Amino acid sequence: MCILYNQAFINSFLIDSSLTEKMDAAEALSIYRDRDAVEKTFRMEKSYLGFDVFRVHDTEKLESKVFISFVALIIRNEIYQVLKPMYKKNRKENTVPKVIREYERLRITKLSDNKYHVRYSLTSRQKKILGAVGVTEKDYMDKVNKIVQALNES
Repeated sequence: MCILYNQAFINSFLIDSSLTEKMDAAEALSIYRDRDAVEKTFRMEKSYLGFDVFRVHDTEKLESKVFISFVALIIRNEIYQVLKPMYKKNRKENTVPKVIREYERLRITKLSDNKYHVRYSLTSRQKKILGAVGVTEKDYMDKVNKIVQALNES
């Protein structure tokens, strides 16, 4: 993670120093957005992933936490990149945290009959989000039904 922070610092410095060169407005805006994305990534890591406080006392646990945090950042960034067209259409409703909350609502529930069930069908918003990542409602339901069947057989 230290390497990542150092690289971000170097990139930030290079971006800042590159602004002294002559460039058109579109190029300057692109460079600024890249720098802004790096800053937002680190702020997100602290805010959403709890990386502002380590709460570990040995190196092995710290390395594990850093690794998990790094993987989470990669996954979160991949979600953002895939959903970027949706985000551009509606910046308030298609943020990564809101999309993750929609994913969290996709559940398999164990009911009183001791069997697992899908209790709710997909909402139109969930269908759009899954469609953005290339998953149809049929693909989703087929996979979920296989999981439910495996759970009920075990």
